[in-house]
Amino acid sequence: MVPLKWAFEVDIEWSDNNLNKASIYSMKGKLCRVYSESPLKVERNGIEVSLTTIDENIIEFITEAGNTYTIYIE
Repeated sequence: MVPLKWAFEVDIEWSDNNLNKASIYSMKGKLCRVYSESPLKVERNGIEVSLTTIDENIIEFITEAGNTYTIYIE
């Protein structure tokens, strides 16, 4: 796990140099923004999370402290 600005911890799984999945643990319940050149899906406890598209390659979603969010490429 890598702490990002003390608000999130990120764990990334790779397969053949491609993202398999990323897990983001929210420590403070902040807004999370993610850059990706591929469309993404985000889930919390197996339920899809509502995303806001900021631009072509950036999405954001609201997190709750103590929860883990899993990101997959669609």
